Amino acid sequence: MSQSTPQAPVRGSSVIILESQEGGPAQAPAPKPEQTTTQPSYTPRDPRDIPQTYMDLGIGILSLLGVCVVSYALVRIFTRRGGSAVGAQALSPELDARLTRIEQAVDAISIEVERVSEGQRFTTKLLSERAGESAALPSREIR
Repeated sequence: MSQSTPQAPVRGSSVIILESQEGGPAQAPAPKPEQTTTQPSYTPRDPRDIPQTYMDLGIGILSLLGVCVVSYALVRIFTRRGGSAVGAQALSPELDARLTRIEQAVDAISIEVERVSEGQRFTTKLLSERAGESAALPSREIR
């Protein structure tokens, strides 16, 4: 008796040949006439075959990433333009002197406003003290 290695079934084929103990092909029992057999069809899946839902998800994520990168770049471009346009202009000496005078005038005005508000607080305090004293004193009627 010679031993032969059994052959592995070939995927994708619908017929599998079995070997018997004697080394020849084995006979499968014949199906009964009233009995029908159907073999499930198996088609191997291609490892590169990706389901459509995963493809849509991947495309959506990559699109969102692309939109974020482009919008970030646009924001950077527009903010640089606005900031560099003001800094790029050189101020003339007359304009620089004028801005200095305006700054000094604004400082002087703020000091005067503070003095006026301090005087108003003082006046309000005096009037409130007088109102408190007049309430404590008996009122005189003028005839």
